[in-house]
Amino acid sequence: MKTTDYIERSESSILHTYNRYQIVLEKGEGVYLYDVDDKKYLDFAAGIAVNALGYHHPVYTKTLQD
Repeated sequence: MKTTDYIERSESSILHTYNRYQIVLEKGEGVYLYDVDDKKYLDFAAGIAVNALGYHHPVYTKTLQD
């Protein structure tokens, strides 16, 4: 599915209590996020109640697995 497909589908099932960015994120690697169209975004700001350690850091991932 592409971004527009996900957005159209979500519009019919998600309550419209706030505006959303017109992107659909699929994965993260290091300090970058990737959308379903494989466009790369620099994640330079941590959100509320999340960590700022990046994505898939090998030491962090191993610690969680252990």
